[in-house]
Amino acid sequence: MDIRSREQNIGMSEIPSMRLDKWLWCARFYKTRSLAVEEIGRGRVTVNGANAKASREIRVGDSIQLRQGNVPKEVIVRPNQRPAWPPCIPAARPSATGARSTACARTAAGATAGAPP
Repeated sequence: MDIRSREQNIGMSEIPSMRLDKWLWCARFYKTRSLAVEEIGRGRVTVNGANAKASREIRVGDSIQLRQGNVPKEVIVRPNQRPAWPPCIPAARPSATGARSTACARTAAGATAGAPP
């Protein structure tokens, strides 16, 4: 679905948004939110070509330009397609048979989020 048609159908106020510093941290560009805030404050992060503050609301379709060291990156914000639960966390040590963790095995078998193991 096109972003513009989505905006027309549900209205701008209903489009999910997130703070820029939180999004950069959640997307794993920076290890902590305070590092993200620091980089934004130094002017190393822009949104849609303009300098931004850490509190800037980011929406689907925004273009974020950032520098990590000497490496410039440009990222387009896309909607999250993955379900939030159950998480697929790999086991600390793989077993001798190479079996995945129980959360992954249940997910692969088609179990629902609230179903008992």
